[in-house]
Amino acid sequence: MQNEPPQVRSEFGLLFGGTGRVVVDLVSSEIHFEHCHTPRRFLARCEPVFTCPVSDVLSVHELSGTNRTELTVVTAHGTAQIPSTATHYAELHELLSEIAARTPDPPQTSHPMMVFVWLFGVLLGLCAAVVVWAKVLPSSSGGVALLLFMIIGALLGVGFLHLTIFLADRLRGICLVVPISTAVLGAALGAAVAVWLQKGYPRILAVIIGLAIGALVGIIRELRDQK
Repeated sequence: MQNEPPQVRSEFGLLFGGTGRVVVDLVSSEIHFEHCHTPRRFLARCEPVFTCPVSDVLSVHELSGTNRTELTVVTAHGTAQIPSTATHYAELHELLSEIAARTPDPPQTSHPMMVFVWLFGVLLGLCAAVVVWAKVLPSSSGGVALLLFMIIGALLGVGFLHLTIFLADRLRGICLVVPISTAVLGAALGAAVAVWLQKGYPRILAVIIGLAIGALVGIIRELRDQK
């Protein structure tokens, strides 16, 4: 990083007013976050100011949506989101990516695509809860019992997949986040296509094909990144 400037300063507007800021200071070897870093704890809120060594930057992910591209910076303490509209975005992205390449990989449970894994866990838990409710409880049981089963099922589904991701990463060094996430996105695309299919066609097949293609894309991406 000898040719890098001693400091990269990036600013951006916040959704509800104010200014977010990221300053990478290579002289003091520190990175400063203002109104964009969220600690890794339950129900955490974005911190007004957070400072840590640059060596605590573990990974950088650039995710693009329909109308927004965002840089997610994973630190040893939490995550920070920086929109592509930020000043000096390209320079910041390049510098943080170079720093992250020199630091240990973060736990896969901190990956920004974990939200799709949790969504998949909720769907699996809900489906399992409905099946168990229909098989175990008598038909006279009310909707309250079904609602309770669905809540417990959703929580168990999320917990099961979260634990699976953690153990696969910790014990085998396998990343399941991306394949599961792309499988969920593929299934959603397949469901959208199924809406347009004619009646009588097995629409569930479109969802299964989308899920399989999405999982395959995720696996290929992970194998490519490991080279």
